[in-house]
Amino acid sequence: MGVLAVLKAKEVVANAYDELQVPVGAPPEQLVATFRVACLRKALQMDNSSSNLSSNGRGDEDDAFQRQAVAYRFLYSLPLLNQTEYTAQHIFGTLRPLTPVTGEEANERASAMLDVAITSMEQAQRAWGLPYTNYVISVHYWLRKHVVRRRYSEFATLHAVLQTKLPVLPMLPPRAWAYKMRMPNDDGARAQALTQYLMRVVTMLANRGLFSLDVMDFLEIDYRRVRAEEEALAVEYLARSASSNVYYIVCCGWLDAWKKFLYTGDGEDADKDAECAATAHHGPPPGKISNGHLVDISTGAPKDHLMPARHYRCVNSVTWTYLRTIYGVDGPTLARSSPDIYEKPVVDLVTLAVTTQHLVRGFLGRRAAKARKQYVLLQDPDMERRMVRIERQARLDERMAVVRKYVNVKEYQTRHIAAIKIQRAFRMFLLRAEHKLLMAESVVPEVADNFQQIDEYLSLDEIGVVRDPQLRLAHFLITMNKGVPLQKLRSRRKTPKWRLFKINQIGSQLLWSSKKRSHALAFVNVVHLAIEAPVVLKSGFGRRKPVAQSQGVVVTYRDGSSASSEAENNSKPSHGEIHELILMCESACECEALHFGLRALVAETTTRISNGASYVDGHGMIRRKYPHAKRLIRDARALMEQKSTTSGDEAAANKEALQRASIVISGPPTRA
Repeated sequence: MGVLAVLKAKEVVANAYDELQVPVGAPPEQLVATFRVACLRKALQMDNSSSNLSSNGRGDEDDAFQRQAVAYRFLYSLPLLNQTEYTAQHIFGTLRPLTPVTGEEANERASAMLDVAITSMEQAQRAWGLPYTNYVISVHYWLRKHVVRRRYSEFATLHAVLQTKLPVLPMLPPRAWAYKMRMPNDDGARAQALTQYLMRVVTMLANRGLFSLDVMDFLEIDYRRVRAEEEALAVEYLARSASSNVYYIVCCGWLDAWKKFLYTGDGEDADKDAECAATAHHGPPPGKISNGHLVDISTGAPKDHLMPARHYRCVNSVTWTYLRTIYGVDGPTLARSSPDIYEKPVVDLVTLAVTTQHLVRGFLGRRAAKARKQYVLLQDPDMERRMVRIERQARLDERMAVVRKYVNVKEYQTRHIAAIKIQRAFRMFLLRAEHKLLMAESVVPEVADNFQQIDEYLSLDEIGVVRDPQLRLAHFLITMNKGVPLQKLRSRRKTPKWRLFKINQIGSQLLWSSKKRSHALAFVNVVHLAIEAPVVLKSGFGRRKPVAQSQGVVVTYRDGSSASSEAENNSKPSHGEIHELILMCESACECEALHFGLRALVAETTTRISNGASYVDGHGMIRRKYPHAKRLIRDARALMEQKSTTSGDEAAANKEALQRASIVISGPPTRA
């Protein structure tokens, strides 16, 4: 569509009745009805011949509508706007309200077909008041026309209200006190400025798809009544004049709500009685078209036992397009080839090809017209040379695009190779650091032959008396490193035997020897550790035997082979052969000290493999973790060194104090 030229507009004005195809002297109602039909047919593309038109034919059709719009505005006494393109889609009420307050206001719609013009100014005065100027505003909204009188103070109030809702507003003409006393002769400049202010506000909102309820109240426009009347007239015309082989299903519930909005509460048309129409109350707008009550949500198929005119109704394709444009669709669209909801949906390939045939023809026609236009242009030598230059520049741009792409690829490859080298070097650095940590972790702590330099150490009875847990654990490690004779039992049916028990250098095993071979118990294989008092022994026949010792430490452990396999598989120690090792103690203090030390060693070694008995190094190799108690041995050694240093300082201080006391008692030495 385009703007109608001035010469063509003058020609249309001279033949206005012929352009609208109405008789000369036709009443305004006939002019409005004719232009409404022209807008609907143009907006909904109801002309059958338009589907077969080329681009030039469609341009002629747009030009014809512009001529009809100019003729209608001239005959209806509306101002002809300069350089303005008239749109047929303004016949639809699609504008949404600006900042609606309630839910009903959110469903309100208005049309962009709004023209405002101040035709005259008049002087007015109230009783016991100062005179003021009234602006007579001619309002043309949605093919209806009325007159409104407003003061400048009302313009200022509207401007103040709109400032709170819109970030940008056109400038309101300033207040002029000269209009209070007389009518200045300014050739209508102030009226034109106020008209431009209103039109700019309306156009700014319409371009955003909005309208202001405050502007509608200011112009005294009953937008709900006008919308209901226009929708009723449009649907009546479309249902009467349009024919289609496709029927669209609409829920009766939505249609009932729509009819309540179009007509008054009595179910009669509001325009039958002028007095009733002025006071008629229309229902709220129905909202989006919803067919969710007619279909099954899971399958999308229509529900059973649906009856026409009771549960649903059918409309033609043009009416459906009109209602969908205004209200929108919330749910499935039910299109049928006949007015029955259970018929086959119109989505098969044959129907789809027929409906899209005019689109394909239009595309091919535009393509042929473009090729013909290029051929005609190439007949001119200057244009041919220009096209050759353009083609040469296009080929050069394509080559440069290939070069840029190649440069970008090389840059990406260079950066990628550099990133790989950096990652490889950083990975080697991490591997070396990890190897260093593993080597440091596998080194046996230097404890000077594992406390062998300490000559004096406590027995288990004396260790049980120590209250400090750290000091008690340190003495326990020293004592167990030296060796402790204990009676042990591998079975409750045997006789206790004396053995010398020790711990290894890293605190991971409990060692003892017999006549045949040496034995070792890994603390990581210990399942349970408990004090048993008294110790229950049995004879060969299962009877209990009295024993001299009344307490002992029972160590429940798994077999070494099953334990190692379970540790490698990182599984819980719930399977495997279970054994018991009973360590007999002569006193309660000895039993408590032995249980305390063994429990600390078991807890430390178990913590080493709590997150898995193996790990994957930087080379992708699976390595095994070795449980040990090196940390406890280091802490014990540091604690004993600190205690020895402190005791040495105390001994030196005591010796110095004794020397001073002896000097005081004996007196100073005498000369011979």
